[in-house]
Amino acid sequence: MKKLLFENIDISQLAGKTVILDIDGTLVEDGSLELTPERAEKLSELASRAYVFLATNKPLPERNRDFAALVALPLLTGLRKPDPRIIDRIPEEYKKDLVVIGDKASIDGRLARNVGAKFIYTAHIYKPGDSALTYLFYFLDSVFSVLLRWI
Repeated sequence: MKKLLFENIDISQLAGKTVILDIDGTLVEDGSLELTPERAEKLSELASRAYVFLATNKPLPERNRDFAALVALPLLTGLRKPDPRIIDRIPEEYKKDLVVIGDKASIDGRLARNVGAKFIYTAHIYKPGDSALTYLFYFLDSVFSVLLRWI
């Protein structure tokens, strides 16, 4: 299965669903606030069809709040993925038909599994200067995603 970048995923089946959307590596380069026009358009389209909540494990609270304000979407804070209690931050009326979208099976995929959600596994957004170790981590994460299906 080929992973697609966020801007290329098919969101037509997500209408009315609640989406927990990873920020770093899925919407923007790690730690960045810069959303490409294509990703901004896809995010806007998704937000018009589904209930979207942002999530990140980046320990940059001010930057995370700034990004959520920039895209005008709620940010789930206080817990790290894949802790299933993260859905306690979602209002009760939205805790149905959950979908998690993210670039790490080892984190986002496990969160989906922990909360009984569908997982949409996206390709990671690499940035110039990413180390060989970063590439190795995402290769191993892809291997983990295959194992996750068998466990």
